[in-house]
Amino acid sequence: MAISCEQHDYFEIVCMRQSRVRVALADGTQRVGQALDINTRRGSEYLLLAIGSGQEPVAVPLNDIQRLWAEGNAAAHNFFIDLTQAAACTKL
Repeated sequence: MAISCEQHDYFEIVCMRQSRVRVALADGTQRVGQALDINTRRGSEYLLLAIGSGQEPVAVPLNDIQRLWAEGNAAAHNFFIDLTQAAACTKL
């Protein structure tokens, strides 16, 4: 599923803030970690998540992410976005 430019902005924000996030993937799995960066490899974009200390970051394809939660951060920086819906961002 391709994401819009507006939705892409939310990924950039969590990376800039190094926010703690949870993502729900198209296959039903979830990943939790600290958002580090967005990388491009072979024409696809990936969200890099620090899952645990001392471990290599996990690369999660942006196109596989259906929902994004920024949670456990400063209250003003927490939100939820459903990427399957147009402009569906909710403050937590």
